[in-house]
Parts: sequence; C-alpha cells; structure tokens
Amino acid sequence: MKSKVSFLYGYFEARLKLTTQPGWWAAFWLYRESKGANPFLHGLEIDIFEDFFRKSRKQNVVQEALHVGVPSAYAKSFTNITRVDDWNAFHVFGLKWTPLEYIFYIDGAEVLRWGKDQAVTTQPCQVWLSSNTGSVRRVKFTGDYRDAALPDYYVIDYVRVYKKNIGDKKKPVVVITSPADFGPRSVKEGDSVTIEVSAEDVDGGIREVYLFDNGYLLKTRTGPPYRFKVTFNDAYYSKTDYMKPANLRGVTSLLTGHVFVAMAKDNDGLVGFSGPREFYVESTIPSRPYKGRAQIIPGRIELPYFDDGGQGVAYYDTDSKNTGAAKSDFRVNEGVDTNGRSIGWIYDGEWLKYTVDVKQGGRYTVTVPFAAGPGSPEGGKKGIRLEVDGKFVADIMMKGVTGGWGKWTTVTRRGVVLTSGRHVLTVRIVNGFFNLKYMDFRLEK
Repeated sequence: MKSKVSFLYGYFEARLKLTTQPGWWAAFWLYRESKGANPFLHGLEIDIFEDFFRKSRKQNVVQEALHVGVPSAYAKSFTNITRVDDWNAFHVFGLKWTPLEYIFYIDGAEVLRWGKDQAVTTQPCQVWLSSNTGSVRRVKFTGDYRDAALPDYYVIDYVRVYKKNIGDKKKPVVVITSPADFGPRSVKEGDSVTIEVSAEDVDGGIREVYLFDNGYLLKTRTGPPYRFKVTFNDAYYSKTDYMKPANLRGVTSLLTGHVFVAMAKDNDGLVGFSGPREFYVESTIPSRPYKGRAQIIPGRIELPYFDDGGQGVAYYDTDSKNTGAAKSDFRVNEGVDTNGRSIGWIYDGEWLKYTVDVKQGGRYTVTVPFAAGPGSPEGGKKGIRLEVDGKFVADIMMKGVTGGWGKWTTVTRRGVVLTSGRHVLTVRIVNGFFNLKYMDFRLEK
C-alpha cells in the first residue's frame, strides 16, 4: 500500500501492530517515485522500520535504514536496530524528515538521528506500508515460513503525514552561479572544477553553506565567498563523506555520474537548496574498438559490440557479472549483461562506449528499439543519452512499458548532427530499467 502523492520533508507517523511469524515481514517506509538511483535527480529510500529480525534472530528489534544510490557506483546503506518492548502491543513509529536530518521515533521517544553526515536528498518520496513474504532461500533473513503458526496479521490503525508551518519566514535562496547550467558535462578523472554558490536570506543571515555530491557532503562554508574546488580523484574524495564507509555497500568508483547540489541554512534553521549540476567522470585511458574494428555510420550500431577496455574505460555496469551470458558464452568476463543479441538488466547511470567511423557528416535519423517488461517504471521517461567525443548530441527516450522483456518498440530521433571521421560514441542510461539491441543511423536527405 502506497500513497497516491509524494512528499518532500515532513513528519510521518503510523500506529500499528508488528508481525510475529517467520516467513514474512512488515515495513513502514518512504521510497522514491523514479527507478533512477541518484538522490538529487530521483530520490532514495528511508525505512522507518522493518520487522524481519524477529523472525531470523528471535530478537524483538526493528531495523531502520537509509538506502542511497542503489544500485550505482556510489551506493551506500546505513542501518540500525532498535529494541521494541511489548512486541504484541500497538506502537507508534515516526520519522521527522528535514533537508539535513532524519529523526526516528518509537512511541514518541527519539531512537535514532541521522543527517547530512550520512546522505541527503532533494526529491519527494511516496509513503509505503507493506508486507513481504520470504522463501526457503531467504530463511536467514525472514525465517522459515514452514515454521509459521498462521494466521498472522499486520494491523495498521492509522497513517498520518504532517507538514511544518513556517509562517512568514523565508527559506534561503540558493543558486549555483558557476558553472552555468548547460546540461551534463564530461570530465576526465583527475580534472578539477570550481563550483560557486550564491546564498541569500531576505529575513536573516546565512549560517552555513554545504556542497553535496550524489547526496554526500563534500565541504561546508561558514561565510562568503561560497566557492568550492572539487578534484575528481581519490585523494580529494577520501577526505569527504562521499568515501565514508556505511554498514552495507560502499563507493566502488568515481568513474560515474556526479550530481552537485548546494544547500544553505539560515539563522532560523531553515534550509534552501539549489538546482543540480551534472558531471560525468571518465577514465583517462581510452577504450578500443571491439575486436579492433570500428562500427560504421551510416548503418547499424550493434550495442552488444561495445568497445574493449573493461569497467570504467569501455563501460560502466552496476555489477561485475554478465548475467546475460549464462546460455551464450558471449563476453563472459565482462560486466555488461548481454547475450550477444541484446543488452538487459540496464540500470540508471550505466554507460557504454563505441568507436565509430562516420563516413559522411550531416543530419541523421536515429532509430532505437526498446523493450520494457514487468518491473520497469510505467510512468515518466527513460532511455539513452548520446554523446560524441564527450559532448552531448541527443536524448532518445521512451515512455511506459512495451508489454514484455522480449517485446520491442522503436523510438526515432531526427536531426542528430554528426561530423565525418572517427569518433567515440557514448551511450548513457537515463532512468533504466529496459533492454536494448541496436541503433540505426540513417543519413537524412
């Protein structure tokens, strides 16, 4: 059960009875609307409670969690467990969510406080109350359903959402003034960028200004100028919260998308935030044509034939296993999920590179088949972003689903300008979850 509308910040509360029997578990949580992973473009997951530990550990505890950037190269999960007295009684679980803080309550008492030292988001979430069944394979997580004494119940008395009334007070106005918002930029590993921020408060003063990357705090300034120099290497990021360990998962690579947002807190404690600035960080090592042969334009680009060079050079994939190679033995030692005919298990933030020879410059019509079955988001746009030699050229997007993972629909984009010669074409995934096969490039007359 989920809310019809989404909420950005507020106080969330539910009075309920927890489940008691093994094989299933209940949860009260907030979840992003989009399938994308970035907390500044899509959102994150806040688990106000999950009660599975009662089943697997025989302990009267619930788990609170904050899941950030899952799945991505910057994914982290922060978890905590809290004891619940009198398990079989009704309890009130609450969360106060502000731009810089998450405060968890049980029966009116604060039990946990997380904040900007973990991660933040600027995107709304839907409210979920759910119960999930486990399986024999998940006995260590949910307990064994064959041991359950049924029936068992997850009883919900009420769910309430409150929004804070700030009266006539004004939040700070925050703008990233440099670099200007000209869309995503590609940079190389080791490059630096200076981010300049304007923060103004019409009814008070600015106390602090923060710069975040993919939800994680990089730097804090207590006075102007609010200027932040960021270098895309481990030496810089290792000194920030971006690299700080979490309970589960952790940053695996800087060679991914980076979305910067600035926040400012005024003397009244109110927080404003800027719009995002996007960067893609690429390796300084060049990729190589697949098997030494560039693909040809005009013509068909076979997407499973991405460049050689491996993870972070020729492609970025959220895991290291080629799930699609189980029956084909195609590119089994690489992470892209392909069987040689198509690419599947595609997630937001992944990318692939193709060395191409453009035989004739001009305007091209590009046609791309997509397949999106159960589990793919039905609302909003998703698709691919094309770059040539690191520069944006076009978005090719689809909506909804196609009726199955093997049912294809084509999307056409006209007027894509290419110059003649050898180039590196980058395909970036925007808001997966879908399958791809090829791209047809036809020169327009």
